Amino acid sequence: MKTKIFLLILATFLINFSGCNKDDEYPPVTKVMFWSRDPGDPVEVSVDGINYGTITIYYSNYTGNNYPPCGSNGTVNVTLSVGSHSVYATSGSGFVNATIEVPSLPEGACYPVRIN
Repeated sequence: MKTKIFLLILATFLINFSGCNKDDEYPPVTKVMFWSRDPGDPVEVSVDGINYGTITIYYSNYTGNNYPPCGSNGTVNVTLSVGSHSVYATSGSGFVNATIEVPSLPEGACYPVRIN
C-alpha cells in the first residue's frame, strides 16, 4: 500500500512539474522600445490600433545595429505579447505602417524597433 501511495505522489509530481520545456524559459511578453534616429517632427506610435505615445527625442549618434538603452527619454516603451503586431507611426512628414514580429526574450531584456 505504501508503494502505491508513493508511486501516486511521484506520478502527480512528474505530471505537474515536468511540463517545462524550452518554450517556457522566457515570459510570453517582451518589452519593446520604439525609437528614431532621424530628427524631425514628433512621431506618434500605435500598436494594434492603440496609441502608446510619441517619440520626441532623436538618437542620431546611434548607427548600424546600435541603439539607445531601452527606456531612454523620448522613446516609446511598451510591453507586448510575443508574436506579430501591427505598428502605425505617423508624424508631420509621413507615416509607417508595418508588421513586427516580437520575439521571446529573457526577463529584463528589450526589443528595439527603429522608426524613421
